[in-house]
Amino acid sequence: MVTFIDDDGRTELREKWEPILKEKKNKLTIALVTNWLETKQSTVLQWDEIHKWEEEYGVEFVSHMHTHPHASQLTDEQIDYEFKTARDILKRENLTYNIIVQPFGENTDSVREISRRYARANFGIKDEINITPYNTFRMNRVPLGENIYNTFEQYKEKIDKAIQENGWLVFKSHSQYETFDANQIELIKQIIDYCRENDVLEVTLEEGLNLTGNLIDVGDYDSKAKGSDYYILDKNGKVHSKEESKDYYFLKYNSVNFNTSIDEFKMETTSATPITGANAVGFPNNASGILMTFKHESLSLSYQLYFAYNSNVIYKRRWDIKNKTWTKFVNLNSGLRDEYTRHYTPYTVLESNSTIDVTISNNVLDSLSFGVGSIISGAPEKMLPSGIFYNIYIGNENKIIVRFSNITPNQIIVPSTYFNFKISIPY
Repeated sequence: MVTFIDDDGRTELREKWEPILKEKKNKLTIALVTNWLETKQSTVLQWDEIHKWEEEYGVEFVSHMHTHPHASQLTDEQIDYEFKTARDILKRENLTYNIIVQPFGENTDSVREISRRYARANFGIKDEINITPYNTFRMNRVPLGENIYNTFEQYKEKIDKAIQENGWLVFKSHSQYETFDANQIELIKQIIDYCRENDVLEVTLEEGLNLTGNLIDVGDYDSKAKGSDYYILDKNGKVHSKEESKDYYFLKYNSVNFNTSIDEFKMETTSATPITGANAVGFPNNASGILMTFKHESLSLSYQLYFAYNSNVIYKRRWDIKNKTWTKFVNLNSGLRDEYTRHYTPYTVLESNSTIDVTISNNVLDSLSFGVGSIISGAPEKMLPSGIFYNIYIGNENKIIVRFSNITPNQIIVPSTYFNFKISIPY
């Protein structure tokens, strides 16, 4: 599902959103600050125009609190007044009065608790897709018409993720922002077209909650990490509870592989997957074993452990949110990660009873990031000439030095030779 929300009810809606509504006949939700309407501020749509948009375009109007305050700076009594006053005014106007879009995304503990007295949901600003079970009083919204996303490919990635996860993509825009420009308007049209081509259902907030909202929602799900009590029965009839929920899964053999994205795992769960045979390629030593995946709400805290069969060694890697991939596995037992790399020494002439240091330096070694404290060993792929000895050590950062020693009274030529190195690097 997809929903478009524009905050504040500003007059720029006429220029930015109305042409889209006329052309695409899409659904739109507008979050209203009721005090601005009651005092007839010139920067916002007025009641007659709001009702016209509702009738002509089917626009949904919801609460953006009464005065658009920073809730984090209010007392509980003031928060209650804001929610209640906005609700009563919207109810008077026969608009959707029981859904809140939180100003500044300040869904504090008090906001979430007090919201329940007056609304069925509260939408914040966390840039994520909403998936079941819904965090009903801190729902997510993805920025739209801002400088965070400027290409269709960026928006398409969000839509594709919503399709893949069967989630609810709720967009957040501010028509008065300068970043909501002609380019963004064209991108919105592309978003609408792409959603329709892929059968993504367009819904208002009320429709989305009616279709996929939690059937039972008690307690503070948002604070579950702090040990709060909660009980949720989601749209699929699954229970999520501090006491009764299940967050550990044993997955089928080889149901994931070395490159399976963190997105494929259930949020805030631990899973164990047996890895065997050809599916073990890429895992430490290409050995079969058990892969344990810990997916945290904050993906940067997600990680995997690998337990190879017939081994006491444990390996760990974490999810790199910037590059959207797994980091390399590291050996937890030694405190070192092992890197294996192959490089050659060039044609080298050694005079009698002499020593020459050959330095190996390249981009591959730079990417390994080793230096003081790292341990190196290595061996040539073919025999060296008789009378030649070698030592290997680490020079400056990311550089390998191979020291050749000629212990004979004769000149010796060492041909270009490939060496295989093992570098154990502290992590």
